[in-house]
Amino acid sequence: WEAVLRIAPGGAGHELKILQLLQADPGGSDQKSKHSEDLNGNLTVLAPSWEAMKNLSTEQNSFWTSRHFLPHLLWAHILQGIYSVEDLDHLVGHRLSTLDPAVQWEIKNVSGTLHIGNASIIKHNQPAINGYIHVIDRVLLPDRSALPPEPSNLMAFLNSSSNFTLFRQAALIYNLTDRLADQEFTLLLPTDEAVTNHLSRTNSSVLDWDVLQYHVIPKELLFPDHLYDGLLKSTLLGSDHQVQFHLTITNQTAVNDVPLNGSVVETLYGVILVLPQVLRVRRNRCSQPISLLVRGRCSDCDEPPRCLFNYSPVRDRFPANMKPNCFYRKRVGQWRKSVPGCTMQCLRMSSSHTCCPGFYGHECFKCPGDDGSPCSNHG
Repeated sequence: WEAVLRIAPGGAGHELKILQLLQADPGGSDQKSKHSEDLNGNLTVLAPSWEAMKNLSTEQNSFWTSRHFLPHLLWAHILQGIYSVEDLDHLVGHRLSTLDPAVQWEIKNVSGTLHIGNASIIKHNQPAINGYIHVIDRVLLPDRSALPPEPSNLMAFLNSSSNFTLFRQAALIYNLTDRLADQEFTLLLPTDEAVTNHLSRTNSSVLDWDVLQYHVIPKELLFPDHLYDGLLKSTLLGSDHQVQFHLTITNQTAVNDVPLNGSVVETLYGVILVLPQVLRVRRNRCSQPISLLVRGRCSDCDEPPRCLFNYSPVRDRFPANMKPNCFYRKRVGQWRKSVPGCTMQCLRMSSSHTCCPGFYGHECFKCPGDDGSPCSNHG
């Protein structure tokens, strides 16, 4: 979003929170792509001051900073074209279009003060390479009745679709929506035909829980333009079970050798990418828990040993009659004094970085060849 308005030296400065929101816009890929070309054109940003942003009520702030409605708030603060305050003064009585097609703001002169909508300009003509920034004293809130409704949640979408009934059946059995709660996710959703073929091949009646988890990427919203060749993402099964996105020889995006069919659905908290095939569960990382010895904290020899962070001492008590081997600071009266103490080694739990057979490299990419015969049994 650096292309929105490239502020010139001495420009708008730190108070323009709207510009920070533009850079951190959590809206979907579709929202961004609609305006990506517009953002490179001539623009005028109406940037509410910090004070204006703080004056939003808790309900207003929660509503307008949500993932689905924040983009509409942002686009409503960007006028199409470059307008200095002098230009706007000559347009009193006119309505100017914003990047949101449903929103136009009327230019008014109220007691000699220039207003846009219900906001007045308190700092004008802040220079930028591709336009101007005017600081305004109120947040311009679009009419909520003109906003598109929020997408349905995952279960509502599955209930309304006739092509994902078998995945829906498994999701209900395993309470998938309870597991996801209201966190963001990306779901790699196989069609009924794909699930039917999988169940026939595995002689099963319903999708296995591990298979279901392997199709969910938690805490990530992955739109098609976020996917690149070699991208690895951990699944609900854990960081040892990752899916890998890559490009096929026909330049089509695939995951674990299964091409995406191009269908993308946005739900209330997640993104759904439709698959024509059920993914085989792959464990690419065979990490093993390991214990590392680290130096503990110096403390009183008559008290339990102490460690840094959440590390654990190798023993619950110091040995009897242990001689002090360190110094630590202790309050004595009104003063803190350096006194002799004891330290013991502690255990820091970690994990080894090891790829499972058939996977290689620091990222544990899949070796060429079919599952079960990496490198076609030639390496």
